[in-house]
Amino acid sequence: MSILASTKRLMSANWPLEVEIPEPVEEPLFDDEHFELVAGELVEKPMGIEEQLIDSDLHLWLGAFVRDHRLGRTVVEGKFALPKVGNSRIPDLAFVSYATWPKAKRRPKGALWAVAPDLAVEVISPTDVGRASMDKMVEYFTAGCRAVWIVWPNLEQVHVYASPTSVRIFAQGDILEGDPVVPGFRLAISDLFLSDDEPATS
Repeated sequence: MSILASTKRLMSANWPLEVEIPEPVEEPLFDDEHFELVAGELVEKPMGIEEQLIDSDLHLWLGAFVRDHRLGRTVVEGKFALPKVGNSRIPDLAFVSYATWPKAKRRPKGALWAVAPDLAVEVISPTDVGRASMDKMVEYFTAGCRAVWIVWPNLEQVHVYASPTSVRIFAQGDILEGDPVVPGFRLAISDLFLSDDEPATS
């Protein structure tokens, strides 16, 4: 039987065909990628463009150093399920050493990385609340982080915490140091907060 004959037979036998149309899938009201889980509630983490640019620049410097010295991995806005805390947090930049997550170990899959980063970096936005930022810093250390950097664009400072009660402030004219968590890393604060209208000098 020819294809044309088969087609005519099908159309004459049962026409029109009943086609089941699936129900439309309801889209979520929001994408929880940029929401942290705090005390069982989703809390949005907004970030301005200035803060994003600073975060991106810092990642370029820190990520290249970590990769070249085979120290571990860096991730921008990765979501971490913090041990001992029960919250999920999204540091603007994080460093996880090979001592914490061995290089040979398979990369994590899914939405959350169930580990405490060795270093968590938070770039403060104008909408951030100081108390909430401090609470988050304490959480990082409770989970097992070894250092927390809080970057203040409005002050042009980086506050480096070795513990919740031990902080060192790096301002204009200083050299940010990564020791002992990122040994050997150095970055001039002036480079981190360099404005587009302030040309770099050699």
